[in-house]
Amino acid sequence: MACSTGVDGCKELTSGWFTEWMNNPAVNKYNATIASEADKLMSALSCSKKPWLLNRYLEYCLDPKKIRKQDATSTIISIASNSVGQPLAWDFVRSRWDYIFNEYGGGSFSFGGLISGVTRRFSSEFEYKQFKADNAANFGSGTAALEQALERTKANMKWVALNKKPVLDWFEIKHKETSSEHDMNIPDKRAALGSCSWRESLLPAGCSSLSADPGTAADFGVLEQILMLSAPKPPR
Repeated sequence: MACSTGVDGCKELTSGWFTEWMNNPAVNKYNATIASEADKLMSALSCSKKPWLLNRYLEYCLDPKKIRKQDATSTIISIASNSVGQPLAWDFVRSRWDYIFNEYGGGSFSFGGLISGVTRRFSSEFEYKQFKADNAANFGSGTAALEQALERTKANMKWVALNKKPVLDWFEIKHKETSSEHDMNIPDKRAALGSCSWRESLLPAGCSSLSADPGTAADFGVLEQILMLSAPKPPR
């Protein structure tokens, strides 16, 4: 919370703690063999707001040496639950559909869950039309998951059409009340979003409010270092 609100020195402090954690093998769970610890880290890594890190993470999902096949679906869905990662995950699935189907078509890879997860945030006419076109062109005959995802997208579009203005009006009213009561000189966007307890529900499981606003100082940089540490080193 302190880092998300831009408290001076917070990012440096948490980065220092992270370095100490990485240097202590006794408590370092980066290569954890306990499934629950690995799940927490995989979910947390999807909170990044940096597209290049999320794209790398998506590529890792199709490398069984980095992410087990049975974990690929949940990892892609976690990335898609991130506002920055959602379009990246959707483009990734669309462009790799044949490969995913051929290589991951059996076993525990859930195509229904994958389609549902990467399209859960769809709420625009463009997304609906693109999804419907891809449904016919690339995904074969309509399955229950595909049809349900299309129906949910239509429902999301209707909700936005009905509620966008009332919600924006509510934000403006609450911001004015907050500014009047506390006389705080902060940006409108942060003032409005900072008072919304429901914003946590828009984040993937395992994410905290550190990553809720891509403009904050934290930007979930501590956990992003895990992906950066795993990047191939350039030749000397």
